[in-house]
Amino acid sequence: MIATYVVSWILIPDLGDGTLWWKLSTIISCGTLAGAVIPEVTKIFTSTSSAHVREIVAASRAAGASLNVLAGFVAGNFSAYWMGLVITSLMGIAYYVSTFGLAMLFITGAGGALTPAPVFAFGLVAFGFLGMGR
Repeated sequence: MIATYVVSWILIPDLGDGTLWWKLSTIISCGTLAGAVIPEVTKIFTSTSSAHVREIVAASRAAGASLNVLAGFVAGNFSAYWMGLVITSLMGIAYYVSTFGLAMLFITGAGGALTPAPVFAFGLVAFGFLGMGR
């Protein structure tokens, strides 16, 4: 993430009002952070040593298939909740940073009411996320 800020500062220090380099770097870093945090959050819920998986195994031993399925649904929904919270938080940060003058990169029409800056920010988050591919 530090490299993102350094390279942006070197390559685009004068873009826009001179502060867009750190705003764009912050948005890309949200994606980089997502690429690093999401696998770790997934491991919390899916590793064989996690409490959630042990609960499913205990349900499998203690009861029939119906309790096993319900335990799996509970663990899966709990995992999806935290995963969604991580993604929503990082996208929210990217949206918030995009409101700090990112719209100056775009030509707005019809009074400037609608700008593509948040959509561009979400694309940069995806770019940062894909940059963490293993």
